[in-house]
Amino acid sequence: MKNLKIAGKLSVAFAIAIAALVGLGGFSIYRLSVAAERADYLGRDQATKLGLEDDVNTATSDFGAYQAVHLLANTPALQQEYLKRMNERAALIDTRLKWLGDNVVAPGPKEKLDALRLRWAEFMKTVPAGVALVQAGRHDDALRHFLNNRDVYNRGNTAASELMDAQRANTARIAEEAQASYRTSRMLLIVSIIGVVALLVGLMMMLIRSIAAPLRTVTEGLTALGTGNMDVAIPDADRTDEVGDLVTAMKNLRDQLAAAERAKAEQATLIVESVGKGLEALAQGDLTTRITTELTGPFEKLRTDFNGALSSMNDAMTVVTEATSGINSGASDIRQASDDLSQRTEQQAASLEETAAAMDEITTTVRQTAAGAVK
Repeated sequence: MKNLKIAGKLSVAFAIAIAALVGLGGFSIYRLSVAAERADYLGRDQATKLGLEDDVNTATSDFGAYQAVHLLANTPALQQEYLKRMNERAALIDTRLKWLGDNVVAPGPKEKLDALRLRWAEFMKTVPAGVALVQAGRHDDALRHFLNNRDVYNRGNTAASELMDAQRANTARIAEEAQASYRTSRMLLIVSIIGVVALLVGLMMMLIRSIAAPLRTVTEGLTALGTGNMDVAIPDADRTDEVGDLVTAMKNLRDQLAAAERAKAEQATLIVESVGKGLEALAQGDLTTRITTELTGPFEKLRTDFNGALSSMNDAMTVVTEATSGINSGASDIRQASDDLSQRTEQQAASLEETAAAMDEITTTVRQTAAGAVK
């Protein structure tokens, strides 16, 4: 599942979660339906049976009481009234026993119901004879007949009570089974809920480990790359999902940034060396040197400007040199003229000295002549 796409991971996780929830819901519905069936069985079926059995028990008691009153009735009208009531109770008992016979299936109540039907049928066989004796006015014989068959009636009436007791015991057993089923269902539901919660927690932890944690690691790595840290470790490089794509992209970005840093350092070294050599040559007075190394980006303008500045400086120095040569040539001419003038001046001075000496000699001669003449 590590290399499954994120959409696939989420789909699998949600499918498992939904399946678990559906399973839990289905199991809960099943257990609740079982409990509902038992509750319905107790609340409707057992209550109905108990109600009908109570009707039978009451009707048998009423039948015995009406039979005694019928026996003691001293008028035909009363005899007919209580005979009617006896027949109504007998019909009610037959109807209830028929329904119970078709619906009572539990072993205990079924056995008691069969005993009741048998004993009541035995008792009902004795009733017509007693009724006939009463109608014939043979009250003493009717009373003896009644007393002789009282045990048969009592067995039937007791069987009705025993049927109700058996039915109550069966209802109590079913209620206890329902309670046990409820406790079992509650425990199973608790265990199932804990299991589903544990499954969901496991799925959440799996998603955190397989998606959230790697994404956090990639985010931290990208943040570190943003701060210039190129020693970022590349986790889960073998993954083929979206996280693996991010890791691959981060690795490529790191490599590109590292290559850019290396290129930047190499370019800076190249620029320093090239410009340094040019400045060193310039410091030594070499205006013919040029930066011939190809620089990239904005540093190419630096190379162009540097070379252009040296060319302009070289041109200016050429002009200065030419002007200096002209000055030197003029100075040489001036010096030559000065030398000629100095030589002529010296010659003229010598001539003047010679003239002065001659004048001195002439003057001396004149003075001597004049002095002689005076003498």
